[in-house]
Amino acid sequence: MAVLRANMNTFFHALQLYKRIYEHALKINTQAVPRHLMPGQPSARSRSLNTSLLRTNRQICSEASPVLYSQNVFIISSPKPDLEWLDCIGDHNITQLRTLHLFTKPAYEMDSLGNEGDKACWHQLLRYLAPKAAGLRHMYLFLDADEEEDALSYHHGAGKDV
Repeated sequence: MAVLRANMNTFFHALQLYKRIYEHALKINTQAVPRHLMPGQPSARSRSLNTSLLRTNRQICSEASPVLYSQNVFIISSPKPDLEWLDCIGDHNITQLRTLHLFTKPAYEMDSLGNEGDKACWHQLLRYLAPKAAGLRHMYLFLDADEEEDALSYHHGAGKDV
């Protein structure tokens, strides 16, 4: 019985150690992570994500993916490439997303430029997310804001939409 208890204790500590390693490797301690930093593109304000750990083997991927997708804030700013990214990460990882920051041009700017395709892409992206992002807890919409500056400073433009 004592041997079983010691083995369980060792196993528990090993799991805690793995989780701390995954958090150190896959969590960025800044306000938000632009989607284009996945994987490995450098950022002026933070280290980039290095997702190579996820490719080590299936077990590590299944254990570490929830850390990556649930403990980081992701920026969505270009609906078409971001929709492709969501499709690429798969439904299981989409359910792990907890916080998204959406940066969009205000509706009056989309209409005045005749860029209805952009508006349709945003609608498509949101319709895609609705049934799949079951774990999503926070989604912030930044109207007429600059994703690089405003994600950190919380200074957002809202233009004529306010």
